[in-house]
Amino acid sequence: MPIASAASCKASSGTRTKRRNQTEEFTQKKPRRTVGRKEERGHWHEHAPGGDELERGETSPSKDKSLIAALLFSLRIAPILRSLLPTLDHFSTITPNPLSVQRSAICYQDSPLPVQHHVPSWRLALSVLITRPHWRQRIIAGLGRKKPGKVDTMVSIDVLPNDVLLEIFDFSANEHRPRRPSVYVIQSIIEAWHALVHVCRRWRSVVFGSPLRLNLELVCTAKTPARDMLDVWPPFLPLVIRSHDYLKKDGNFPTEGVDNIIAVLERSDRVRQIGLTDVPNSHLEDILAAVQRPLPELTHLRISSHGGPFIDIFIPDSFLSGSAPRLQFISLNGISFPGLPKLLLSATHLSFLDLMNIPHSGYISPEVMVTALSVMTRLHYLSLEFRSPQSFPDHESQRPPPLTRSVLPVLRSFTFKGVSEYLEYFVARIDAPRLNWFYITFFNQIIFDTPQSIQFVNRAPALKALEKAHVGFQDNDAMVWLSSLTSRREGLYVKIPCGALDWQVSSLEQVCTSSLPPLSALEDLYIYKRPHSLRGWRDNIENALWLELLHPFPAVKNLYLCKDFAPRIVPALQELVGGRTLEVLPTLQNIFLEELQPSGPVQEGIEQFVAVRQVTSHPIAVSLWDNSKQDKMTRHR
Repeated sequence: MPIASAASCKASSGTRTKRRNQTEEFTQKKPRRTVGRKEERGHWHEHAPGGDELERGETSPSKDKSLIAALLFSLRIAPILRSLLPTLDHFSTITPNPLSVQRSAICYQDSPLPVQHHVPSWRLALSVLITRPHWRQRIIAGLGRKKPGKVDTMVSIDVLPNDVLLEIFDFSANEHRPRRPSVYVIQSIIEAWHALVHVCRRWRSVVFGSPLRLNLELVCTAKTPARDMLDVWPPFLPLVIRSHDYLKKDGNFPTEGVDNIIAVLERSDRVRQIGLTDVPNSHLEDILAAVQRPLPELTHLRISSHGGPFIDIFIPDSFLSGSAPRLQFISLNGISFPGLPKLLLSATHLSFLDLMNIPHSGYISPEVMVTALSVMTRLHYLSLEFRSPQSFPDHESQRPPPLTRSVLPVLRSFTFKGVSEYLEYFVARIDAPRLNWFYITFFNQIIFDTPQSIQFVNRAPALKALEKAHVGFQDNDAMVWLSSLTSRREGLYVKIPCGALDWQVSSLEQVCTSSLPPLSALEDLYIYKRPHSLRGWRDNIENALWLELLHPFPAVKNLYLCKDFAPRIVPALQELVGGRTLEVLPTLQNIFLEELQPSGPVQEGIEQFVAVRQVTSHPIAVSLWDNSKQDKMTRHR
């Protein structure tokens, strides 16, 4: 909170009373009619929520704090700008990020502080106003110049021109919107503009006059009486369908909720987003059956089965008439949609494709999937996750890889879950030169041999430059993760779901040898128990298995061992004597242990291993390892 100056501390309660009276007088005064854009959108002016009060020039009695915030924000902006006029040229080169602004520092103060104490907060909030020359001229013309040092405590908002108001509204409505259009935005952020249209008629005209600039969208849930309410709002507002938060405590979805959603879908030329995530499967199929016509404005589609992990939802081929040219975001969970490849061929603007829990009835061959993706030059996120190993490519129908591969030029993240054979056929036909995150989950299988995957990784420069290796164990799966020293957004992750520890170690050894690019350049190796694992790790396995797991890491200089696996790996290192001294980890220089005990089997084994290496002129230092940071890094991996 800024520290008030001596001048501001002398403000009396009478001044605050005067300011409150001025505010009340402003809210009851009929605002001027908007100059410029005519209101010719239909009868929604008289019947929109709060419309009667707004037509009389009164404010809505809503207790919404965001409404009050918007009003106070605009009332305070005029004196601040007026005092800044002599120094606007000084700030004309400042271009801070408006997304980092803390509006509360301006909106909710009980008394105004001298302008110089607002600088840390308002400079960010107003940067978009004071850094544009033509806006500065409009501000000067609207407010006029005052003598230096004199700042009005209250100025009517009517003095601000409409383009200045629009800039304020743009900041208010879009402050928390993500920059990427493919991100699924929550309802409260989409509806941030609602408070602005309830203040006065002029504000409402400014807001509805720039629907694209302010990203105006109307959210319709299963509770929205669409047949009665949609005609109240302007007919040009895009519609966003959300089904969340309508399940009753007994798990039932009321029939009127289905009717409301179908009523919104009937406005096919306005539907921009569809989010059906908690609708029971019986109702979901009824809703999807109603979407047989094209939705030309549709950009986001999210559908999730709500009947259990093994109950399929079937989408007919006629869904959306097989065309969605403006789609940017698709997320399907537990959905069988044989017509998806045809739909994807029309979605040339797609940037986010997430297919989770794909049932066997919805299996799509790798060749067909590659063909569908070949037109997606904007795709930056791809996820293909099959439900079971039944989704296996037919060897007889497979053809040799083509001489030219399809290129996904901006793909950054690729997640795959399935059998290794499918991945091999798929990545042999694509290139992703900008890929920096590759997450693989193989179903439990005996042999892991993926030469095409290795070549695919080698064609992605970011995945070739990884420096650290992590080997983690959990109750029912094991993983190896290659990461970067400089960025957490770059990594290659392979997970194998299996239970027995010896099976986990053997599977990871195969992955490190046959499914990953050569690990000869990695200098850091972490071996640990992953967070939330309840297992006691009492399985006894042969030391040879641990040595085989360590063998693919010849360049490792730093070995990190958690307290659960140090007692297992140290005895294996003790066997490296005689001619086998440098057989595993020949360049090792440091061992970091999560627990350092003054005595015991682990300490004795480490001392013996270090002594043997010392004789061969390969000294090793032993230090304590703080594993808490590692837990934070791997908690969500």
